[in-house]
Amino acid sequence: MTKNSKQSLWVLGTGTSLYYHKEEIKRLKDHTTLAFHRTFPNCVEHFGFFPTYWTWWDPQSALEGINYLLKLNKVPQEMTVLIPNIHVQSFEKFTQHYGISPGWRYHKRDPRRSKKTYDAEYIEKVKTLVEKGLKVEYLTMYKLRK
Repeated sequence: MTKNSKQSLWVLGTGTSLYYHKEEIKRLKDHTTLAFHRTFPNCVEHFGFFPTYWTWWDPQSALEGINYLLKLNKVPQEMTVLIPNIHVQSFEKFTQHYGISPGWRYHKRDPRRSKKTYDAEYIEKVKTLVEKGLKVEYLTMYKLRK
């Protein structure tokens, strides 16, 4: 299969067991791949390629990849980032959905800074990526009703 093929999508999860399959994963370079959370930028550093798609739900799990992209001089055109739309709608909307997990509340936080400051910085970083010309698609999340 090639990256243009609609027949298969290789999904790279977040577990460290990926490293046990390093040689097999390296062969996915020319295939359509979707990386979750911290799998990007690790797939670049350890497997030698940018995924076709990268997404996350938990902001904490995306910070490493976001910071990696912000440091690049040129955004990777071979990768499309799938951003949950609530990450860029408004600060109020974002804070309604995030910040309740212990990881997001306490991860590498300076106790003298508020959660609101971290949330605002995260949103600003995501918006900066979009402004840099990164290929972005927005995932619309729907509330399931009975």
